[in-house]
Amino acid sequence: MSQNNLYQEWENIHQPWELKYHQGPNFRWPSFETKWQFQWDTIFHEFAGFEKNSFSQEDILVDVGCGSRPALNWFDNGKKYNIDPLLKEYLKIEKINHFWNNFNEDQLISKQAEALQESLIGKASFVLCWNVLDHCFDWEMVLKNCLAYMKNKSFFLLGTDHSSVSHIGHPGIKDQSKFFKFFEENFITHKKIKLGEKNQFKNCRQINLLLCKK
Repeated sequence: MSQNNLYQEWENIHQPWELKYHQGPNFRWPSFETKWQFQWDTIFHEFAGFEKNSFSQEDILVDVGCGSRPALNWFDNGKKYNIDPLLKEYLKIEKINHFWNNFNEDQLISKQAEALQESLIGKASFVLCWNVLDHCFDWEMVLKNCLAYMKNKSFFLLGTDHSSVSHIGHPGIKDQSKFFKFFEENFITHKKIKLGEKNQFKNCRQINLLLCKK
């Protein structure tokens, strides 16, 4: 399938499904608060080893594919940027839009993850991309953008499924060998857990990585 066809499928089929999912009750809603907090305690602290005060107020944190609730609010400090193609629509969801009240307009970027945000190039101390790549139409471009946002001695936290089989909401990752080769060529792996390993954690994706750029 051509890149243009992949985009059209993503825009016309996968994205409407994604929006409808977030508009309905899910673990981001206040009624699931304990589950939401437990997930990010597990991912940020248990897996990645961060504390809530790991970053300073001057540090820039970027969530690529942030979804309908800001995970970066787990951290006490930092200037936090949120990128998602449906963000404008998510801000209209009454049950959860109050979670976005502490962000300036420039920190809410309603653009596809494949669109490079030039103002963030080389600025981020921390980049998050969790449960995003297999929802995108060009996973490689998303990873290139994440790499571009990172400054030296920064961290990239990635969790993703990587099935090559497309299903609704999930275009998938077709070229598995190219996918894993990208990490070998561009990142130093600090921590890695695969789904099914005995040290896997709750909310584990198929591959979970804490990375630094080479």
